[in-house]
Amino acid sequence: MATHKANAPPPNPNSLAIQIRKIIDEEHIAITNDVLVIANADRVGLGPAFQLGFPSQLAPIYPLAEEVLPFESPSLDWNRFSSDIPNHLWHRPNAKYIEWLDRMLEAKGDLWKQIGIRDAILLSRSLIDMDKNLFLTASQFWLVTTNSFHFKVGLMSPTLQNLAFLTGLRPHGIEANYFLSQKTPYFEYKEPLSFAPFINHYAKKGPVEDNEHVAFLLYWLNKFIFCVSANRVTKDFIDLACALASGQKLALGPLVLAHLYRGMKELISNKFIFAPGPLWVMTLWLWSYFPKLGPPMVKKSEHTCYGLHYTDARGPRYAFGTYFKFFYHELTGMGKNWLPFVRDTVPWWLKQEASNPGDDFDDHFEIWSSFLISRDLMYGMAYTPTNYKCGVEYYNAAQFARQFGLCQLTPLPPYQSLNEDFTNRPVVQPKDLERVRNTLPELRKAFALHPYAERIDKGAKFDSWWGGYTRMHFVKPYLDVLTTLLPQSA
Repeated sequence: MATHKANAPPPNPNSLAIQIRKIIDEEHIAITNDVLVIANADRVGLGPAFQLGFPSQLAPIYPLAEEVLPFESPSLDWNRFSSDIPNHLWHRPNAKYIEWLDRMLEAKGDLWKQIGIRDAILLSRSLIDMDKNLFLTASQFWLVTTNSFHFKVGLMSPTLQNLAFLTGLRPHGIEANYFLSQKTPYFEYKEPLSFAPFINHYAKKGPVEDNEHVAFLLYWLNKFIFCVSANRVTKDFIDLACALASGQKLALGPLVLAHLYRGMKELISNKFIFAPGPLWVMTLWLWSYFPKLGPPMVKKSEHTCYGLHYTDARGPRYAFGTYFKFFYHELTGMGKNWLPFVRDTVPWWLKQEASNPGDDFDDHFEIWSSFLISRDLMYGMAYTPTNYKCGVEYYNAAQFARQFGLCQLTPLPPYQSLNEDFTNRPVVQPKDLERVRNTLPELRKAFALHPYAERIDKGAKFDSWWGGYTRMHFVKPYLDVLTTLLPQSA
């Protein structure tokens, strides 16, 4: 992957990013500027990654040594999350919403399929069960510095490819971010309403008109996709709803993944009860990668994304301690579960490009470059300057190479991100977001798309680096750690 220093904002001379650049530059550490790299004669890895071993000078910085895993932090009070409804923003569809969805589906279902949102809308029709103990236990291993879980087996996280398999949301197309401006069809929304009054006001009878279609999509985006903390239908996503209603094929995947990452940060910041973002995606992801912890799938022939297998799924739930023992003590390998998604249940657009990639190489290239290129993803779509709260979340695909069927090399830190200190999430001004928007086209110029055989492996240098990290954080017996967390009855 080509670096994009030319597009970076003026750096903070004391930031972690600057420290990393100095070490890399001064020590002349060899790194790859390519995305797909040859690990050895018969293995392909994912870059950017260190080729000559991890420099010891970076050990305190990546992963950040001073940041502890949540289960090691004495400041987090996990007891307060033991209520029956641990997250009040979780989508729970009611009869009025389902009736509205079914009516809209009959009128707009074909359009939704063409633009890649039909599966995600169908997901909102059913309750995605929340196993609070599983969710809270897994969260003990999430670090905001890398936007990933830190397990003994390595770093793992939802990827844009995972999101496509689980929800059908496209990683490619017209960018869905702060710069999207779409007022056709026009939708005027003067007084933001809470969710129930919004349905009462906008859900109609008879033929579906553009205004109602936009209203439905605006509700769906606020309530199900971004799970806003305002407890009402905000104006932030009006342009997004209008663009979808007009039939634009938007790259919703990167925006949704950025909001998921930010939601995990809010969760770790001790705000789980009102943590925003599509946390339900994380539940689907955990069930997919760790099937022994989740309910059995309910497969149906009409399902066209993997998440739909779980919409009617219910299964046994385990105690917090059982889950914690699994993640802390028992999870020492993944085997075939590195690639859990069966290729016969995929979004129509992904199945189409997989079967006939030569028919539309541009789409094929855009999909895979979006999956594999590490970069900042834009967060937020503020409606007015007074409501401006945009930022970025770093997507470091090289950390999760095995989730793509590639060899896991030692990845580079996210030193190119606008979040220069990794733990902080500053508001990013439009002039800097413009630089972020220009980054992906630049990186695609250096991206060469080559077919590869899926072979899950890891390099010895990765083992050396990650083994040193895990020996620092997984040293105590799991029972000793468990007693410091939730009550014994949890």
